[in-house]
Amino acid sequence: MASLSDAQLEFLKKFRQGVMSEKDIVHYVGNPGWEAALGSSIPLVIQRFKRDNLIHPLNPDSDLISIAASKLRTPDLKKFLSARNAKVSGTKNQLVQRCIELDFKAVQAMIAEDTYWATTEHGDALVDEHLGAKLAAQSKCEDDVLALLSINDYASAAKRRAAYNASLTFSPGMGCSWTDWDIKRDAEVVKYIFEQCPLALTLLHPGDIRRARPLAAVLYLFGGKVSARLYSLVDERNPDVIGGRTRKHQEAIARLLQFYAIGQANLRQWKAEGIKAVKVASCDDSCEGCKQLSRRSHQIDNAPQLPYSLCTSSCGCRCCYVPVVR
Repeated sequence: MASLSDAQLEFLKKFRQGVMSEKDIVHYVGNPGWEAALGSSIPLVIQRFKRDNLIHPLNPDSDLISIAASKLRTPDLKKFLSARNAKVSGTKNQLVQRCIELDFKAVQAMIAEDTYWATTEHGDALVDEHLGAKLAAQSKCEDDVLALLSINDYASAAKRRAAYNASLTFSPGMGCSWTDWDIKRDAEVVKYIFEQCPLALTLLHPGDIRRARPLAAVLYLFGGKVSARLYSLVDERNPDVIGGRTRKHQEAIARLLQFYAIGQANLRQWKAEGIKAVKVASCDDSCEGCKQLSRRSHQIDNAPQLPYSLCTSSCGCRCCYVPVVR
């Protein structure tokens, strides 16, 4: 039996995550993204799953708990129980069990007539192996990026992250081409994060800012999605907590650093492209100071620094630069 591709294992994972009905499967038929990744039509992939004993049909009687837990919504289960004056607290599986005990036939009626499929033990094992390999590859990428950032090799860190993204079956970022990604742009943003400090943060303790820099860099390079493991690694490598700062506090500083760095990179790029002026785009509920900035154009060399250091909004400065094209 030939091994499954990563795309096929990703599709098999859907049967592991929850029961798949024939209607669910039909939903994917003809999906260009999935069929391009699979290199085959959905019906042919399903046929192979069945042939290789990777999925099996569920029995609507003996497997009713599994089907109901996957297909019925929690609010509907609670409504069912409430109508029968039954307890409505507990996990979803507990709610399903309670509903079945109260009225087995009624729960069956709530499940649309369909054929339901789930992974076999063999299918489970393949999905587990696939997920383990994915986690190992992600962890290796995270370790490599942190090691490169620790020696200030921003370009290599950006290149490593882009290469990992390019290796994924479904890469992050709609329409992104990671094989020819602009590494210089990412390296520039990360350099600003590590080497500059916006006016909006000048009143903070230097230790708070130093601690937030690597977090800001990984937030940027990993698209704002930092795993719990990566976050703990950043913490371990920057143990000097100033005044017992909370994670929320450190994330706020990190996002301000990231926001500032992206803005500075935009200004440099636009200037290189011949843009002479920019405007500051504020929000409807921005503070008066930010609104004042947005009322006129600014020469690109004298653009007010964002995030605006005098912003008084409780939400923080959310202004951004917009190039003036003439």
